[in-house]
Formats: sequence, structure tokens, C-alpha cells
Amino acid sequence: MDHLPLPQNPVVKSFAIPFLCNEIYDGGDFKTFPERRQWTVERRSAFMSFSHHGQSVTDHEEIGGFLQTWLYFGLLCEFTGEPTDVALFKRRNAGGTTLFTSQQLGELVSSWSVGILEEEWSLYEHNLQPWKDRLYSCLLETRDIVLRVAHPLDGDPDNVLSCVCLSIAALGEYLNQALKDIFIKRGLESPVMQTWRIPDWCDCGKPILMVMERNGWCPHKLAYFDSQDYRPIGELWYFANLEPPLANDHHGDCTSEQCQLLQVDLRAYESVHMNKACPCAFKGPQPDPLAAAVMHDLMPLVTVSEDSASGVMVNLQTAKPDTEYVAISHVWADGMGNREENRLPQCTLRQVRDYVKALTQPDSQYATPFWIDTLCLPRYPRELRQAGLLTFSEVFRRAKHVLVLDSYLRGLCARGMGPTDVLARVAACGWTQRLWTFSEGRLARSVYFQFSDEAIDLLKIVDTWRGTFFRIPSLPSHTVDLAIMANSSSTRTMPDQEFDRRLQEVPTLRYALSKRSTSWASDEALCLGGILGLEMSKIIEVADSQKMEVVWSLLEKLPAGLAFSRASRKLTSKGYRWAPSSLMGDLKVPRWGGPGPLFARLDATPSVEGLIVQFPGILFKARHGGGSIVAKSELLMECLPQFIGDDCYLRLQGQDGLWYTCDIEARWHQCPAKVDVADVLPAIILESPIVFDKSLARNDFQPLNTFRGLLVTYSASEVGQDLIHARAHSHLDFQILSKKRQEFLNGMQTCCEKIIAQNPETTAALKGDQGTVRQNINSWVEAYAMETGLLQLGKEIWRYRMVDDADEAVVKHIVYFMGYLCRVAAWYEVEEVVEPIRWCID
Repeated sequence: MDHLPLPQNPVVKSFAIPFLCNEIYDGGDFKTFPERRQWTVERRSAFMSFSHHGQSVTDHEEIGGFLQTWLYFGLLCEFTGEPTDVALFKRRNAGGTTLFTSQQLGELVSSWSVGILEEEWSLYEHNLQPWKDRLYSCLLETRDIVLRVAHPLDGDPDNVLSCVCLSIAALGEYLNQALKDIFIKRGLESPVMQTWRIPDWCDCGKPILMVMERNGWCPHKLAYFDSQDYRPIGELWYFANLEPPLANDHHGDCTSEQCQLLQVDLRAYESVHMNKACPCAFKGPQPDPLAAAVMHDLMPLVTVSEDSASGVMVNLQTAKPDTEYVAISHVWADGMGNREENRLPQCTLRQVRDYVKALTQPDSQYATPFWIDTLCLPRYPRELRQAGLLTFSEVFRRAKHVLVLDSYLRGLCARGMGPTDVLARVAACGWTQRLWTFSEGRLARSVYFQFSDEAIDLLKIVDTWRGTFFRIPSLPSHTVDLAIMANSSSTRTMPDQEFDRRLQEVPTLRYALSKRSTSWASDEALCLGGILGLEMSKIIEVADSQKMEVVWSLLEKLPAGLAFSRASRKLTSKGYRWAPSSLMGDLKVPRWGGPGPLFARLDATPSVEGLIVQFPGILFKARHGGGSIVAKSELLMECLPQFIGDDCYLRLQGQDGLWYTCDIEARWHQCPAKVDVADVLPAIILESPIVFDKSLARNDFQPLNTFRGLLVTYSASEVGQDLIHARAHSHLDFQILSKKRQEFLNGMQTCCEKIIAQNPETTAALKGDQGTVRQNINSWVEAYAMETGLLQLGKEIWRYRMVDDADEAVVKHIVYFMGYLCRVAAWYEVEEVVEPIRWCID
């Protein structure tokens, strides 16, 4: 980790990774190294097993030493073309223990990247591509093994194997970036950056997160670093070396959804003086002139003056079209608000005045006016405050500068900080975690962040960084710099129209707001309305519980992926059950807006009846009257959340005879929709059309394509209509079964048909657990299955899946499947509709 860049005054500085390598990498073929050293490496589902000289190895130090030799020094050798002197990667700590250090890695890889571009062969794409493919293949092999090794570990920074995996992941990221830098420099399509941090499965950066937790980072901020977004190991290590905000306060009540220390309880709120001992009085603008300005749709501004007779005075004026002013953006939890009146302590007023003067006219006697909500936005009465909120967004759009005042940043000296350091501190501060500050920072033309010694313009420092950034030599800082720049969502980092356009789209807003929170849930609709330029009066005039519903209704084009959203909280009003109740939170929810490509596809339309989208579908053949209501009810009772839990499956057969498994997963809505099974028909909405690709199966036991979708129901009266109004129930996986399981299900289907033909009374017995005939079914099935080879086929499948393959288990499954076919009758037959269907989902 020592090769990675660090911020000013790093907190952790170094990570104690053990040096376990006990042999020199031989420089041979990378992928066959284990064989040459008599190691056997086996992939077992999501983990790995190791043996050496035929003996199983479970000792973490022994495995770590092997992996360090092969996947660290071997991978480095594969890239640079020569074995590395391992002595360069050793260091001793104060206790004399030999530890691993990557301090020399930057010099090795950056020199290698320069050397590659100096080689004549690298001028030609036909040479570079196969070279890249070979290296990238080794990188992917390394990543696959490391993720499987790290998966069962708890990420404890004191666990040697977790630390070895972390160091290999950091190397892999750097080599991946270097390869990318070389290809970009040559003007070629660059290889994809691989992530070594997969949420909800395996995170090689977990040891760093645990160190951050020990050092006092808030759970909400840790969730930000552990979210679904791509965040490289290097970026995580950089943030781990910052002094955490509010580190001296207790985060015991904080959650991944919000930091309780930033939440405001107006019942107990107190404005804070510049120091606790300050006894100064509160001052503010006169209430009546302020109220008059707001009621006449004028923008109130203030200046702060002071004389020996009157002390501090707050002077009110209204903005003219050409008035230059500064808008103050702050976090109420820092104490610069006031729950009762438009007044602040005199010491605070002096400080804000001085900040504004230093930013705008440091050498002038002219006092630049400023706007701050505590002084310029009336709290009472409600009607007056609502009037002020109507022009809230305009305040920040028109301001010459927006000045951010955050207690964490104001306690830091910016002198000596580089652009990445400044951006990281801004990303870490409390201001970037609050709802209103997002609109305040994003709507502004110019945003400055106040540090203890000066105010910093992020746009300028990013421009400076761009002017000094060169791809070659490929430095360890590249991944960190690029990630922190890319993930900066606090304000503008580039002045272009594309930025403004994307700010109007739900995916951009979701990305930025997911890490934020507010003390008043109803404020989210107001904030979104201002950013999106919606008709604010329509949002303000309705009850708080309806505000988000109005926001969604005022948007014309929405992401189609919202139909498949896995947001944990959705609106409950009829026609808006598809809509997330908030764009904030749910940091660890995968596919919050549905699959990525569909979340970016803006062709869905809201309506009073639901979200109108076009997607392929699976319809049941019996919808035209070929199946009984009783059988249909049996099918629906097998899968609807109002009858069963979230985990069940259906076996369905397509018109081409192919068998599918339909695995019902999570509920689509937190409040399951109730339906009358007699009056509705089932259907499946798919994210993409079914494509049959045999090449995806490595053997006859492996399933083919898996397609994701929704289980829905709709009115039988809409069969054949242009628009189907669908009530969504559950998310599902729709999978084409393997060749062997196709044979097995066909065999079970035939078994069912023959036994029923010979024993008609079997049908009733299979539908329930009663009756004397039921006792004979198992023996009939067993005899048939043994005679036809069906039993042996089932046992082969069970063994491949590593489950109990006893005869009784296979026979029991066949009998269960026969009962399923009898219960649902014709309702297990489906057909794919090739052309997209228009759905109105709710």
C-alpha cells in the first residue's frame, strides 16, 4: 500500500502487510506456476481450495506466501517482463518483524510504462492488442482467485490472508490503470478497469473499512465508501488517511442511512457562538421589512456593519437584476441556524462578513451583500416561509458566488494541499451529506469552500490539475486522482452545457442524492423541484405526504429501469407504486433504479394509472380460456407474495418445448398488492428478450441464459389490448435450464402422463397429501424412473449440484413435480411475445 498517494498529514500512513513470500518467482508461464511448484488450486463455487504435494492446505500464512509469490510477484513479472528483486519489497518495523512494502512499485511500473512506449513494436495496434490480451488475461485470473480467497474471510485487518489479498488487489488496480494509460496514450480503446470490491459478496478493501471504523468514521460515511459505485482500493486508502469529520463525537446512534450528528431536532436546537464562552447578543434584519420583501417576491439580502455606538448592525436590502451578492450555504447542525427568528450571534455575523469580504472585495470599503437562510428566509408564519421557498433556487442561480461554510473544512488549513486532497476533504465533510446543500452547490455558477486560511474554488483547482495530468509515466496516483475527481458530486467540476443537461435527469440526481439525508423528509420534493425547474407552487401547496408524488407526476421522461427498481421504499398511492419515495439512502441496494442500461434509458412516462413502458413479456397460453380458474388459482397461490414468502419457484414450458425455471425473489413493493386470483391473469415482464445461447454453458449440467423480470397480474378483460395495466408483485429470474435438466423435466412430464393414464385416480391424490392412492405413487414412480433411467439422470444432476442424491430424495422430487403439473394443469405452458408490449405498471 506504500506506493499509493496520501493526503497531507496522513492518519494511518502505512498498512502492516506481512511478508510471507519464501521463494523467488521463477519467471515461467504465469498460469502454470502452481503446477511447477506442486500446488493444486481448485475453484469451488464461490471459494478456493488449495493443496501442496497432494496435502490440503488451510493455514493462512502458507496460502498467503504462495499467493504473494504467484499473484503479486508473478503478475508483476508478467507485466514488466522480468522477475523483481523481492528485497525491494521488504521492510522491518520497530519490533523487528519483516513486513511487505510496495514503496518501490511506483518507480518500477512508471519506468516500465515509459519503456513500452519507447519500443517500436508498440506503435502498431496489431502488436499491442495481443500483448494487452495476454496481460489482461493474467490480471483477470488473479482477480478471480483473490476474490474467491477473500470471500469467506471477514476482512479483519489483523488476518494475514485478508492483508495479502488487499495488497494484490492494490497491485492489480495499478497495473490495470497503467495498461489503460498506455492505450489511451496511443489513442486506442483502453481496457476496462476491473473492480476488486464487489458489494454484498467480496470486498478486498474491507480491512481498510474496518480500520476507518476503528478510527471513528461515521457508519453513514462508511456506507458511502461501501456502496454500489466503483470505488477503487487506492481511493479508499486515501480517505482512510484523512482525519474523519466529527471524530471526537459519538456515532453510536448513526446508521448507514444517516449520521445522527447531522440531524436537527428543532425542539432542542441552539445557535452556536464562535466559541462557547462568547456572551454576545443576537442581531438580525427587522422582521417587517423582511416580510414585505418576501411577500412581494423580492430577494432579501443583508450586509453587516459595526460602529462603537450601536455595535453590530444587520442591514436589509433587496436584490436588483445587476446586484452582485454571495449566497451562504451551510449545515444547520454546525449551529448557524435559528429555530425561532431571523437572528444570529454577533460573533457569527462578524465572521461571515469577514469571509464574504475576503472572497469578494478584500481591499474595498464596499460591503458585498450576502444571503443566508437564517437571516433572509422567514421561519414563521408558514405562508411567508412558503413564499420564500418559491424563490429559493433562484437565490443560488443568480449569486455571483456561493460560499460553503462547513465546520470540518473551516478547521483545516488549505495551504499545501493539492487538488485531490482538497476534493477529498470536501467529499468527506458534513456539507456533502445534506440534501439542501446539493442544490445549493449544483445550481451555483461559482462555488467556494471556506477553509481556515482561504476560500477554495473547486472548478479552478480541477482545471489546474487537468493542466498537469499526463498519462505517461503511469503513476500510482492516477487511479486515486481520477476516482476522486469522477466521484465528486458536491458541485461543478466542469463548466459545460452537458453538465447542466444531465443534472435534469433522474440517474444523475439519484447518484448524487443517494449519499445525502435531511432532517425533514418533505424537503426532498422541494429541493428536487428547484433543481429540475418544476412548478414549485404545485409541490408546496399539497400535503407533505403527497409532495414526492407531485414531483414524479411533473416529470415527462423517466428511466425505464424504474419499472424494475429494487428501492426499499416506494410510494403507496394508486398509480405511483412504482415510484421510489426518496432518491436518498438505500446505498447498499443493488439495482435501485433497475439494470444500469435501463436506468439510463429515458423513455418511460408517468400517468395517473402507473408507469408506461415497453418491454418484452412472457404470457400464459391458457389466458385464452384453455385452463380452469381453479388451476390458475393454484398457480398464483404458488407464487404471489400475498400467499407465500419471497423465495419460491415455478417450472414453465415454452412453445418450443424448452423448460424454464422462474425463481421468485424479492417483493417488488414493501406493501404487497392484494388481488382476487379469480379475476386476474399472470404474466412476466422481461428486462430483455430471450436469447438462446448454448455457448454460455460449459457442460450439460450448467444452465443457459438467465433473464431478469417481474411477476405481474392483469385483468382478463385486457387480453389482446394495446396497453396492459399490470399490477407488479415480485422480482424474478427467468432461466433456461441446462441440457440435463431439460431431459429430466421432459422425463418427469412423461412419467406423470403415463402414471395418470394407467391410474386416473392418481390426479386427485397428487393434488393433496390425502388418500390411500397417494401411498402407492412413490413406488410407481420409483419403478418407472429406474426402468427408464430417469432415476439415474436425477442422481447425476443432484451430485453435480452437491445435494443429497439418495434414491428417496430424487423420487420425492419427481412426485412433487407431478403434483405441481396436476395442480396447475395447462397453466405451466407459456409463450414469449417477440414484439415489446406496452405495459402500465403499478
